[in-house]
Amino acid sequence: MLASLFGLVIVGGTAAAVSRFVSRSERPKAYECKVTLRDVLWAQRDFRDAQGRFAATFAELGFKLGKPGRYTYFLGDTLGPADVTLPSLARAPGATTDHFLAACAANLDPDPEVDVWVISSDEGEPTHVLSD
Repeated sequence: MLASLFGLVIVGGTAAAVSRFVSRSERPKAYECKVTLRDVLWAQRDFRDAQGRFAATFAELGFKLGKPGRYTYFLGDTLGPADVTLPSLARAPGATTDHFLAACAANLDPDPEVDVWVISSDEGEPTHVLSD
């Protein structure tokens, strides 16, 4: 009885440790997305200052990824690996004269769900909207 209780405590403790490890291991992956979305925000602000509107696509914005990573980025076009489809969001990525919304998405593990972050001219900071 005591041995099985001890085993349960070890297994339970191991599960909690693995859970914490997984969440920590996902942070660097999300960091890539968050930094790139902030770069998009600053590029969009510069574009708006010069053109009086936000850019509708990454191509129009002149935005390129330095080094392709895990995430695909969406505005009116896409950048990065094309192995993920962006799920439906409350607002689709794109731009109008006064507002823009950009998103990044990646499937970080074998399940079909994707990790999605967005940034907009309204919010100004990346927001995690779907977790993989």
